[in-house]
Amino acid sequence: MRIETLSLRQFRLYGQELFSFCPGLNYISGPNAVGKTTIIEAIDYLIRGKSFRAVTSAELIQKGKDSFTVEAGFNKNG
Repeated sequence: MRIETLSLRQFRLYGQELFSFCPGLNYISGPNAVGKTTIIEAIDYLIRGKSFRAVTSAELIQKGKDSFTVEAGFNKNG
Protein backbone atom coordinates (compact mmCIF):
# COMPACT_ATOMS: atom_id res chain seq x y z
CA MET A 1 0.00 0.00 0.00
CA ARG A 2 1.31 3.45 -0.86
CA ILE A 3 0.10 6.99 -0.31
CA GLU A 4 -0.66 8.83 -3.55
CA THR A 5 -2.13 12.06 -2.12
CA LEU A 6 -2.22 13.82 1.23
CA SER A 7 -4.72 16.59 1.94
CA LEU A 8 -4.28 18.86 4.97
CA ARG A 9 -6.83 21.42 6.13
CA GLN A 10 -6.12 23.67 9.10
CA PHE A 11 -3.40 21.26 10.25
CA ARG A 12 -0.55 23.08 12.00
CA LEU A 13 0.98 25.51 9.43
CA TYR A 14 -1.22 24.45 6.54
CA GLY A 15 -4.53 26.19 5.84
CA GLN A 16 -5.30 23.96 2.88
CA GLU A 17 -2.75 21.94 0.95
CA LEU A 18 -2.73 18.90 -1.32
CA PHE A 19 0.45 16.86 -1.78
CA SER A 20 0.92 14.26 -4.51
CA PHE A 21 3.49 11.50 -4.15
CA CYS A 22 5.20 9.51 -6.90
CA PRO A 23 5.81 5.76 -6.80
CA GLY A 24 9.15 4.97 -5.18
CA LEU A 25 11.19 7.41 -3.14
CA ASN A 26 9.89 10.94 -2.48
CA TYR A 27 12.18 13.70 -1.27
CA ILE A 28 10.81 16.50 0.93
CA SER A 29 13.11 19.51 1.17
CA GLY A 30 12.96 23.16 2.14
CA PRO A 31 14.22 25.70 4.65
CA ASN A 32 13.67 25.33 8.37
CA ALA A 33 10.17 25.84 9.81
CA VAL A 34 8.20 25.52 6.54
CA GLY A 35 6.31 22.31 7.37
CA LYS A 36 8.43 19.35 6.23
CA THR A 37 8.04 17.51 9.53
CA THR A 38 4.35 18.41 9.58
CA ILE A 39 3.86 16.33 6.41
CA ILE A 40 5.46 13.33 8.12
CA GLU A 41 3.45 14.01 11.27
CA ALA A 42 0.19 14.03 9.28
CA ILE A 43 1.02 10.66 7.70
CA ASP A 44 1.92 9.25 11.11
CA TYR A 45 -1.35 10.64 12.53
CA LEU A 46 -3.28 8.73 9.87
CA ILE A 47 -1.41 5.51 10.63
CA ARG A 48 -1.36 5.61 14.45
CA GLY A 49 -4.19 8.02 15.30
CA LYS A 50 -1.91 10.27 17.33
CA SER A 51 0.98 12.66 16.88
CA PHE A 52 4.60 11.90 17.67
CA ARG A 53 5.09 15.58 18.62
CA ALA A 54 1.83 16.79 20.20
CA VAL A 55 0.39 15.59 23.50
CA THR A 56 -3.21 16.25 22.40
CA SER A 57 -4.87 16.44 18.99
CA ALA A 58 -5.98 19.99 19.82
CA GLU A 59 -2.35 21.08 19.43
CA LEU A 60 -2.52 20.10 15.75
CA ILE A 61 -5.26 22.60 14.89
CA GLN A 62 -4.08 25.68 13.02
CA LYS A 63 -4.07 28.76 15.27
CA GLY A 64 -7.43 30.53 15.28
CA LYS A 65 -9.34 27.56 13.82
CA ASP A 66 -11.70 25.03 15.42
CA SER A 67 -10.72 21.75 13.77
CA PHE A 68 -8.42 20.06 11.28
CA THR A 69 -8.73 17.43 8.57
CA VAL A 70 -6.11 15.00 7.30
CA GLU A 71 -7.01 12.78 4.35
CA ALA A 72 -4.95 10.47 2.18
CA GLY A 73 -5.51 8.63 -1.08
CA PHE A 74 -3.94 5.17 -1.17
CA ASN A 75 -3.06 2.70 -3.91
CA LYS A 76 -3.52 -0.74 -2.47
CA ASN A 77 -2.40 -3.11 -5.21
CA GLY A 78 -0.35 -1.14 -7.68
